[in-house]
Amino acid sequence: VYYSFYARIYEAIAPVWESGIRDVLRAQPVAEGDYMTVVDVTFDSRGNMLRMSYRQNSSSPELDRVVERSWKK
Repeated sequence: VYYSFYARIYEAIAPVWESGIRDVLRAQPVAEGDYMTVVDVTFDSRGNMLRMSYRQNSSSPELDRVVERSWKK
């Protein structure tokens, strides 16, 4: 039912997120390992982001900031 919504969100955010990750990795090495940032994002009825809260940080503040910037953009 919601596939098209999730697909549109992914298409909008993925390029911004991937570019941000590449920029972080070029600027400074990040220790090898698995990193996961989990966030809750709330939108209003017009699609404007109202808030974002972290459920889980990746332990890399630089990578976490990429997630936040991607959603805001």
